[in-house]
Amino acid sequence: YTAADAELDSLARSPVPLTAVVESVEDGTIYAQQYGGRRFFRHRASSNQWEELAPNPVWQDALGAAILAGKIYVTRAWAHTPMAVYDIASDTWSSVGFGQQSGISSSGLIASDGSRFLYIASGVSFIRYDPTTGVSEQLAPMNGAWGALEYFDGQLYGHHLNGFFFRYDIATGRWTVLPRMTGA
Repeated sequence: YTAADAELDSLARSPVPLTAVVESVEDGTIYAQQYGGRRFFRHRASSNQWEELAPNPVWQDALGAAILAGKIYVTRAWAHTPMAVYDIASDTWSSVGFGQQSGISSSGLIASDGSRFLYIASGVSFIRYDPTTGVSEQLAPMNGAWGALEYFDGQLYGHHLNGFFFRYDIATGRWTVLPRMTGA
């Protein structure tokens, strides 16, 4: 397999520049918020069309998003700010006073395990948050700023803006620095 062998489908252009992009693997849907605005959208792969949803009333400078149990948690990187929570079934928004509950601020670095927890990184703080109970737990800290956070197969993968990748093993609670990418 090489990149030249790959077939890519051309998707409809988004109506505006987007941020806080998250996918629902189960139904082939992408959700995203307008960059620098409050508009919120859904792209359905089956129809290859964008649909505008209820706007985010909490803020206009969203950064990260994660989907869990029919809700999308949208974060931003300002101290003591809540997470905006979009309910997919009802097309409505609410918020969670996340920054105050956990003792750290929300950030754009958020991932879901797809079943129970959200994982949020802010600076060197790293927590696991249970939206059902509202309980957060401090986990092994990661050093420095991040660029991305994603869950896959019992592991969390983080990307530092300097090009390094990290893996967090949820079962052991340990971070591992991964080899740096070369010659892309």
